[in-house]
Amino acid sequence: GGGQELAAVRTLDLPDARDQALSIDVLGGGGGQELAVVTELGYLCRWDLRAGGGAEGARPAAFGRLSRDLEATSVATRPKSEEEVFVSLGPQVRAYDWRRLDTSADDDAAAAVRVVAESASGEDVNHVALHQDGTFLAAGDDEGEVQVVSLKEGKVFKHLKRGGHTSICSSVAFRPRQPWELVSGGLDCNVLVWDFSRGKTRLALDAASAAPMKETDSQVFNPPMVHAVAVPSCRDLANHVAAARGDAKIALYDISGKGAKALQRTYLLDDLGEGHSASVGHVTFARYCGERRLVSGGNDGKVVLWNWRECTVAWSHKHGKKINWTATTEGAQDNIVVADTSSHLSLYSGHC
Repeated sequence: GGGQELAAVRTLDLPDARDQALSIDVLGGGGGQELAVVTELGYLCRWDLRAGGGAEGARPAAFGRLSRDLEATSVATRPKSEEEVFVSLGPQVRAYDWRRLDTSADDDAAAAVRVVAESASGEDVNHVALHQDGTFLAAGDDEGEVQVVSLKEGKVFKHLKRGGHTSICSSVAFRPRQPWELVSGGLDCNVLVWDFSRGKTRLALDAASAAPMKETDSQVFNPPMVHAVAVPSCRDLANHVAAARGDAKIALYDISGKGAKALQRTYLLDDLGEGHSASVGHVTFARYCGERRLVSGGNDGKVVLWNWRECTVAWSHKHGKKINWTATTEGAQDNIVVADTSSHLSLYSGHC
């Protein structure tokens, strides 16, 4: 059942009190306890939650301002590389070196190693993701295109556009157990599964047809625009895709079938008492408990932990501010990280 309150929250402070964090990635090393964070004012920050780095009000161990006039919208780190980090700024994705960040520079262009990708249309990139073996990077942009870049060759591998999104692509994720597949979500209410080796969609999961709009006593629901997608990496769960939606629901797709019958089941997480009452901005599978739980954050300022296979709420918390991003670490505590519209990151301790 829901309603179980979370352990007390602690906060970490961004370098600039006028700022807000837009995206978080958990670094592959560091026992799953290090965070890469990018912000609206163009900062890239790194925290180590071990030792004093996770203390109340702790500032980042390293940070730099990458741009004075562009938002840093998304960050992705290589699973096996500690040095390099990828950040989307405007229409570009750039690679940076942690060791070259300069906390005293107001525009830290020196830390940029190279431009990895550039939106073909010149539109802003919303989200970047790294392939599980670090060989490919995917970037989804405002035009709806997904670009897959070969990091080994330093050039575009595929433009995923045909049969793709007709509106903004908000989110991309590689499927860890399917080395040639990635998932994208868009404001056209579609979740697409791509075979990126062939540049074709394998599966289109149309949220709008699966969930007709309806009015309730309390509100008129927005269309089910997809704001974020997430895929688990555990072998026994790998055939699932989660989508955070504008109609206050989270869709979970079981795509374990073959060919035209790939979609086996759709679960909708929308417990009206304990779940979200407004657009869900982000969703992530909980690393600290083998991905058996799902964490979501919404425009209603709620953080919800779901037993997603039972479609029930484990706990629900009125965090307060609109939530931009959620992440989980592998620690036994301080394992849920929430970015909202304030200049802090909030740490919660979730239980299995």
